[in-house]
Amino acid sequence: MIFSIDLSIHQIENSSIYQYVWSWTINNDLSLEFGYLIDSHTSIMSILITTLGILVLIYSDSYMSHDQGYLRFFIYLSFFNTSMLGLVTSSNLIQVYIFWELVGMCSYLLIGFWGPHLKPEQRPIPLPPCGAHLKPEQSSVYSKIQVNH
Repeated sequence: MIFSIDLSIHQIENSSIYQYVWSWTINNDLSLEFGYLIDSHTSIMSILITTLGILVLIYSDSYMSHDQGYLRFFIYLSFFNTSMLGLVTSSNLIQVYIFWELVGMCSYLLIGFWGPHLKPEQRPIPLPPCGAHLKPEQSSVYSKIQVNH
């Protein structure tokens, strides 16, 4: 959170765009690029994500203190926050797609966290255990998008 606030202060003072791209060349025809892009919108979103993430972690600490899955829950929540930060700092569409899928996967794990612990009549919505009955065509958020050429 402190890093996000410091980054936003530098953005306000300089109003510059930071971009760093790593290029991984497989051969002369194919090159994969990964990196980050930080501008004023990214710095605002990073403050929002880190602040809300820390508040949720603090609240969840006391709420989940006596749960058996305490560590697993915090791993899911931390991975969700990291995926959100990766999503907003992505420098290309491939990274956006990867982090978007990771956010969806973490959401699925967090929603299904209580599924195995509750009786079926106590569940707010009927959820299968995480990963059960998941067909390959349902795993992608973008599986329903059709591209017209």
